[in-house]
Amino acid sequence: MKKLVIGLSVLLVLVCVGAGAYLLRPQPQAASVMTVDVKGEIVDVKDGVMTVKTESGEEYRLVFAEGVKTEEEVGAEDKIAVICTCAPDAAQPFPVTVVNSHVKPKLIEVKGLHGLVTAVEGSIVTLKEDTVLNREVKLDVSKVSNLPSGLAAEDELTVDAQYWDNHPDVPWEAVSVVRIEKPAPPDPTDPVVVDDEKPNPNALKDGDVTPKGFQVRVINGITYIDGVLIANKTYRLPMTYNPGGLTKECRKAFEEMKAGAAEDGYTLKIVSGFRSFETQYVIYWRYVRNDGQKAADTYSARPGHSEHQTGLAMDLNSLKSAFGDTTEGKWLAAH
Repeated sequence: MKKLVIGLSVLLVLVCVGAGAYLLRPQPQAASVMTVDVKGEIVDVKDGVMTVKTESGEEYRLVFAEGVKTEEEVGAEDKIAVICTCAPDAAQPFPVTVVNSHVKPKLIEVKGLHGLVTAVEGSIVTLKEDTVLNREVKLDVSKVSNLPSGLAAEDELTVDAQYWDNHPDVPWEAVSVVRIEKPAPPDPTDPVVVDDEKPNPNALKDGDVTPKGFQVRVINGITYIDGVLIANKTYRLPMTYNPGGLTKECRKAFEEMKAGAAEDGYTLKIVSGFRSFETQYVIYWRYVRNDGQKAADTYSARPGHSEHQTGLAMDLNSLKSAFGDTTEGKWLAAH
């Protein structure tokens, strides 16, 4: 009996040691996984693999895992948001395990899109529309067959157009022109026009010399100081002065500056260039109607007093003063 107890004790010890050894041995680790959230635009679909470009510019190659699909077939220019689950060292394409959203672009047609033209640059028109979103939109008029020549800022434009609802950065496309209304010409009896015809008592006269020694010449009602054409609150241009747009010298200088900015990684574009007396008249009186003449005189030039009428001035990138705080604005200030 004593030998039996000892034998059982030894057996129990061996069992416990064996169990302990089993528990202490290295256990296999569960395979680690990572999840990747991808949200962006599909730029290509080939052989079941889609390439998605995110807003930050990153590109992912993705493929749907077994059993995962979208309600509609995916295609280029679709917007998609998905979750991929894979091993940390997995190579692309990543398997898509969850589809959060999938939106196909929709072409929206707008009949009678109306607004005020604020700028014209080639075939792209900036239109402050008041029909759909009540904001400024870029409008491509290159495919319009009935577009009359001479479309300019301050024209009222009504067109049939179309745009992609999920591509806000793509210019809207004008299909046909319904109506263009040119701004009314200046009223010669308007007090602003009449009063501005009177000589400014603070203006220097032909033959005078400025306090800094510059010669003043007045030729055909246009003031030149040291040979430079002047237009400001004191010196007025005639209603008839019109160089036909930005001068060749001005355009050449801008192109050189634009190229210099591009070399440094900045983009410059003209949003408002030459303005005729008539255009400035319309702009000024719109501000007067909205804010009153006293306020308008603090931020808008009266007709004949705008540097834009000289063909030597332009607004770049934005009409808002906050542009000065942007990287492009700071580059301009430094150059």
